[in-house]
Parts: sequence; C-alpha cells; structure tokens
Amino acid sequence: MVQALVKAFRKAVNLRVDGLDGVSVMLSGGLDSRCVLGAIEKTNKVTAVTFGIKGCDDIAVARKVTDRLSVKHLIINYDPDEIVDYSFDVVSLTDGQGTVGVSYIPYVAKKMRENEIKYYLQGYMLDLLLGGSYLSKEFFESQNPASFLAAMEQKFALFRPSELRKLLSKKFHEYIPLVRKEFIKLAMEAKGDNLPNKADYFAIDTRVRRCTLMGSILLREFVEELLPTIDNEIIEIIRRIPPELRFNYRIYRKFLFALNLELAKVPYQKTMLLPIVPTQLWHPSTLAIGAIKRLSRDALRYKHSYFEFNEILRRHSKWIKLLKKTLIDKNALIYKLGYLNRNYVVKIINEHFKQGKNSGEKIASLITLELLLRAFFAK
Repeated sequence: MVQALVKAFRKAVNLRVDGLDGVSVMLSGGLDSRCVLGAIEKTNKVTAVTFGIKGCDDIAVARKVTDRLSVKHLIINYDPDEIVDYSFDVVSLTDGQGTVGVSYIPYVAKKMRENEIKYYLQGYMLDLLLGGSYLSKEFFESQNPASFLAAMEQKFALFRPSELRKLLSKKFHEYIPLVRKEFIKLAMEAKGDNLPNKADYFAIDTRVRRCTLMGSILLREFVEELLPTIDNEIIEIIRRIPPELRFNYRIYRKFLFALNLELAKVPYQKTMLLPIVPTQLWHPSTLAIGAIKRLSRDALRYKHSYFEFNEILRRHSKWIKLLKKTLIDKNALIYKLGYLNRNYVVKIINEHFKQGKNSGEKIASLITLELLLRAFFAK
C-alpha cells in the first residue's frame, strides 16, 4: 500500500506542476505540505511559501525543510494587528462560512501575487485521510450507536446543547433539538463500513466542507489552487486502507519514509519531535508542550503556530477593538435582532481573558455572525 501510494502521490503532484511557471507550495511546519514539496521532481521551478508571526515555530521548521531540499523560500511575516482589516473580507467572500480566525489568508494571498506567484499546491486534508488526525480511540471502542454519537458530539460540537440554550435567545430554543436531530441523522448516514470510517466521512462532509475548504475559497480569489492530495487515484488507495493503519499516523510515517527520508529528520511542528520517533511518543510530547506553555504564561503558545488566535485576541489592541465593536457593543445586530444572549457572550469573553479559558474558536464564530449580519442584512 505504501509503495502504491508513493507512486500515485508523485504522479499527482508532478502532473499538476509540469509546464507551469510561478508555482508555489504552501509550506507549514506540518507533514502534509512537506510531503507535497518532497514529491516534486524539479524543485528549482517552485517556491515554498511560509507565513506567520516572526519567529514562530512553523517558519523555523519550514526553513529546515527548504534547506534540506534546496528550495527557494518566500517567508511572509505579519503583525496580527495588520490582519484585522481583512476580517470583513473573509466574511463577505465566504458568505460567513469562513471565520475571522483565518483573516491572515487575504493578506498572505496578496503578498504571493506581489511576488509573481500564480499557482499554489497544498497538503489539503492529507492528515485526515492518511494520518487519521480526526480519529480518536473512542471511535474504535464504540459498541453501539449511542456511544458512537456521544464520541462524535464530543469531537465535533463547538457549542454543546446546554451552551446553546444559554447563548441563543429563548425564541430559538425550539430549534436546538432539531439541530441535534439533524446532527444525529448526518452522523448515522455517514458512509463507511465501520465506525471510524463513518467518523472521518462525517468530518469531510461537514467540518472540512464547511470550514476547512473556506481557506481554499479565499486563496482562490487571488491565486490558482492545485490539490494533488485529493487526486482520484490517491483517494482510491487510501479508501482501501483499514482505519487501524491510518490511526495515529501509523501508515503515514511509512509513507513519509518511502517518499523522502530526509523529510522525516525535520521536526513536526505539532509535537516538535522528529517523525522518525515512534508515534507512541507524539501525544505525550504534545501534552508536554501544552504544560510548558502554561508554565511560561503563554509566551511559547503565542509563537508555536503561525496564527495562535487565542493569544492574539488577548495581546493585540486592534483585535480587542474589533471584539468591543462587535460582541461587547450593546447595539450589535446579534442583540438588536434578538438572536443571542449578550450576558452569556460577555461571560465567554471574560472567561477567555480573565481565566485563561481558550474560547478563540467560539469567539471567532460569534464575531463572524455579527459581521455577516452587517455585510448582508444591516438594512
């Protein structure tokens, strides 16, 4: 399976690069993008693009990858306060499906165009498909629909039903059971011959299609996108791999070794371990990184990834100003139109700032809702 996958992957990547000028690979500190870059035969014709806060781990790891492959590297640094002005663009260009948490994308895309980059490849969804990144042991241990649904809700719900009752105005409470009924229907009808595969299908059909894909939609406004990771031949091979082999990157590591062993000698940003280290140590390493961040008063958290939205909300004045102009403002449309309970929204914000409870994804979705109303329904 590994050899068949490597062969199909190389073919898919080079088929899309061949004959084009101005091609780039979006290179983060993760594994997916380095696999795409490592599969390219004529690396002298491509540019790796990495973006983030100056000094972040993603940029440091990506530099090591490009050094090993001798690839031209464009690094786009930004101050998060520069990104705020693009939040409205994100909402309007994606009809509110892209949240303000990805406001860096239009900024990065414009910088790419300024550097005469016309096309980009990325490792879209490879961690989910091959690495089982959305799987958890609960999906393998589920013995019946009830335990499977409980695991799904734990994994995918941004606001639990009990939270929605506090968040939504009372006139919407009658819809909460209907939404949950729809979730159960989607989960139970997800395709797959076993529960882990059903969980991944659900993730692709909902989370990826409605959230992850919005990043691509934004970038396509500026640069043409090429997606080798979802090539039909690759998907057909992955579809036949048992979920037990995809879980915890088990077969992914073997794929990486066979594709380009040099890339396995560069740390993986999520764990800061070399991929050649057994995956049994990856989770403890991630937990250790989290503990170190907490002890360091979040100084490390801020620069661990290219856009750590939880910390950016706390640290940057323009983001705090946007928060005040949207969710704190008593005249915000979400309150004037009677959609949300302001007291509960303020409670979420206060817990994020004062108690260190990371609610960045929730806050991003709520700001997005307010900007969506202003963009399309203000009148």
